[in-house]
Amino acid sequence: MNKIYIGLLGLGTVGKGFINTLEMNKEKIKQELGKELIVKTVLVNNLNKKRDIDTSNYKITDNINEILEDDNIDIVVELLGGLSPAFEYIKLSLLKNKHVVTANKAVVSSFSKEIYDICCKSNATFKFEASIGGGIPIINTIKENLSSNKINKLMGILNGTTNFILTNMTENNMSFEEALHLAQEKGFAEADPTSDLMGEDAVYKLSILSNTAFGKCINPRDIPSQGIKKINQEDIKYAEELGYNIKLLAIGDNTESELELSVEPTFIRKNHPLSSVKNEFNALFIEGNSTGEIMLYGKGAGGMATGSSVLSDVINISKYMKKDILLTNKEGKLSAETNKKHRYYIRLEVVDKAGVLGKIAESFGRENVSIESVVQKNAEECTVPLIFITHNTIKSALMKAISEIKHFDFVVGVQNIIRILN
Repeated sequence: MNKIYIGLLGLGTVGKGFINTLEMNKEKIKQELGKELIVKTVLVNNLNKKRDIDTSNYKITDNINEILEDDNIDIVVELLGGLSPAFEYIKLSLLKNKHVVTANKAVVSSFSKEIYDICCKSNATFKFEASIGGGIPIINTIKENLSSNKINKLMGILNGTTNFILTNMTENNMSFEEALHLAQEKGFAEADPTSDLMGEDAVYKLSILSNTAFGKCINPRDIPSQGIKKINQEDIKYAEELGYNIKLLAIGDNTESELELSVEPTFIRKNHPLSSVKNEFNALFIEGNSTGEIMLYGKGAGGMATGSSVLSDVINISKYMKKDILLTNKEGKLSAETNKKHRYYIRLEVVDKAGVLGKIAESFGRENVSIESVVQKNAEECTVPLIFITHNTIKSALMKAISEIKHFDFVVGVQNIIRILN
């Protein structure tokens, strides 16, 4: 077979990035593969929409059956985004024995068990490198280069929008609102950035990582998450004073008996490699039982970077044209909060009067929450910030103490609770 025909679903930013990358490197790819990759048919929602890309070499359609029923199309590239109809089209393509490549993190994480079962019935493979980290080769590194390792831990900055915002809050003294506005101006944040800011985007990616790195299938809805909307300059400054930066981290800790997954803002030491990852860049820090610690770093989004990652999967399939199941349907169980201990930063706003610190400390003590340090800042106002750093403590015990503390009449508010990475 000298030609490999591709059906492309979607011609948005990543779809155009995929086509532009293919055209830019067409001769190089042809020489390496000994085959020519040809986009034959492109599925779009609106046939009449004006596009800033030359489509004269492709058949443009709004009918998925023109791709599904075309026996000459070997590979379907799904770049529609969203859950539906993307999942249905992926399913139908696989059942037609067409290999599928996608960048769709929502589909891969939400339907991993179903996709695994479909792949078992099909003679096709399903690849999804671009679903995490844009152009960073995360999935292939884990499944191929690190296949001789048991991965015990991983943590990553998997969302460029939130990392850009936190970087500008830290380095340029911006407010959350100012940094978000700048991210939107530069195209690093959507008009509606809710999925990024609330941690949902990173949760999808962590769910996929649990499947591929730990071999445990976890529904993204079950992964505890916290976004960055509550982070303000007070937290940034206190982190700085204590020797930390704040990053939105996706964290996975895997043992024989327990699996802990979370997405949350985290205090991370300034000398940690992830702490130096700035702006829209992503990184994944992996601990293997043979390799030790390694970090993968690069642009986590963008049409060309993600399109390049999609194309690498297409090339990989084209080399071998064989069935390859990368996902698992083995269900994992997340460890209970009562089993894990972490350090925490707690920022309260309290009335500035005698006895406040003692009563709050009593509440923590009743729940066996051990306090490592306390910082109370002087203020000209009648209320002051009160900062606690805990020793390793069970979060459920901490939250029980907080539920009592927040009802004291001298506590104006519990402003933030942030995990500190040990």
